[in-house]
Amino acid sequence: MARKNRDEPASWDEAAPEPVYCPMCERVIPEDQQEKHYLVPKSKGGKETVCLHRICHDQIHVNLTDAQLA
Repeated sequence: MARKNRDEPASWDEAAPEPVYCPMCERVIPEDQQEKHYLVPKSKGGKETVCLHRICHDQIHVNLTDAQLA
């Protein structure tokens, strides 16, 4: 009986994670460009987050203050 290689995924579904889409630009976010954004600023007690493109996240903070985001 052949041994199962534990390093290999059980199926192709496990090998490829689901793509993450940016809610601002609606494009797939490469893993190295994903950033967590607090919907209500963390400094104001925010806990809920969304994943954004790094550049989309930067645009939010360039154009809006924490007071405007809260």
